[in-house]
Amino acid sequence: MPTISITDGDNNRSFDAQVGDQITVRLEESATTGYRWELERLDHAIVTPKQTDFTPLSTAVGGGGELILEFEALQPGVTDLALKLWRSWEGESSVINRFSVKITVH
Repeated sequence: MPTISITDGDNNRSFDAQVGDQITVRLEESATTGYRWELERLDHAIVTPKQTDFTPLSTAVGGGGELILEFEALQPGVTDLALKLWRSWEGESSVINRFSVKITVH
C-alpha cells in the first residue's frame, strides 16, 4: 500500500489518497515540556488513526524528538486532519501551535 508522508512544512496543504493508503504525519515534539500534539479534528469514517510513536532526535536528557502518527484511508470523502500542540491539563488557552491538512480520499 502506498504511503503519503506529511511533515511540519505541509501545514495547510491538501493531499489526495486512495482507499487503503497509509498516511504518516511527522511533527517535532518536546514532550518533556508538557506540550504534546493531540488530534483535534478528523472524520474517522474516512481516515482512521492506526498507530502513534515517538522517536528521540537527541540522546540529551529532555531532548526533543519526532511524533509519528499513522493513519489509514478507509473510504472516499474529504476530511481535515487537524492537531494542536498543547498542555491538555491547562486547557485551550495553552495551545501554542496548530497543524492541519485536508485529505481527499478517492
